[in-house]
Amino acid sequence: MPEFNLDTLLKQITTAQEKANTANLERYGELLVHLDGLAKQIGVEGTYGQAMKQLETLGTAGRTQIAEQATKAQAATEQDLMTRGLASTTIRTAARGAISRDAERARQELEERVTTSKAGLLTQRAGAELQIGGMRAGVMC
Repeated sequence: MPEFNLDTLLKQITTAQEKANTANLERYGELLVHLDGLAKQIGVEGTYGQAMKQLETLGTAGRTQIAEQATKAQAATEQDLMTRGLASTTIRTAARGAISRDAERARQELEERVTTSKAGLLTQRAGAELQIGGMRAGVMC
């Protein structure tokens, strides 16, 4: 029967365990770096932040377009009323009010669409952050 040197066997086991622990810590660190990268991708400077900026641009462009359309409608209405000799009547006031109400309604609809889109985007971002947090917690277990 061969002899076993218990000290040598314990040293081999300890060395193997230390190598395994070191490798596991390296993988753990790499995984945390990866999760941090994902968190940055969805952050203010990442994908969701860029999408939010796009929504702001959409809102600004929409408001500008609505204002331009209202101005053109006002001018066309004024010209039409003058041509027909009705420029100084109550029809002019009513027409201006209708155009203003239409523009305001369009602005409100635009704001509602942009706000709804932002809320959806923030909800998606929160879900993504929660998922990353869950992955991080799973790594730590």
